[in-house]
Amino acid sequence: MTAPPNQPYQLGVAAGAMLFGALLGTAIITGSLWIVRTMQASSPVTGTPAPFGLTGVLVLSGTLIGVVAGGVAAWILMAPIESLYRRGGLSIVTGFGTLLVSIVNMPLDHYLGRTALLAFLSFCLLALLALSSYRRRHPYVAS
Repeated sequence: MTAPPNQPYQLGVAAGAMLFGALLGTAIITGSLWIVRTMQASSPVTGTPAPFGLTGVLVLSGTLIGVVAGGVAAWILMAPIESLYRRGGLSIVTGFGTLLVSIVNMPLDHYLGRTALLAFLSFCLLALLALSSYRRRHPYVAS
């Protein structure tokens, strides 16, 4: 099935935008977690956690910023889709999907340490670069 001339392939637009948004949000969350774990490695161990200390606030704000950035990026990249309902729904799903993808950070950090977080962050950034390069070379409009 092909789209009418000069109309976007909506499935390709949505899938590409959602993948880009999830990767962007996951990269932000992973980067903030790596910063926090690096800060914790150089500070003394305390007996009681401080959830509203600097590290707690960085984890929470990094997660929130990652989820919002993933959803907003998906919304912006889905601009060729005219239905605001579809764009909004898929953008919200992308934001929550970002949380699901970033759950992989916990076992990476626990079993392999900060180096694995840095490797996963590099993977996300390289995938973002490859996806944006692909989008520039292959627009989602039928010819």
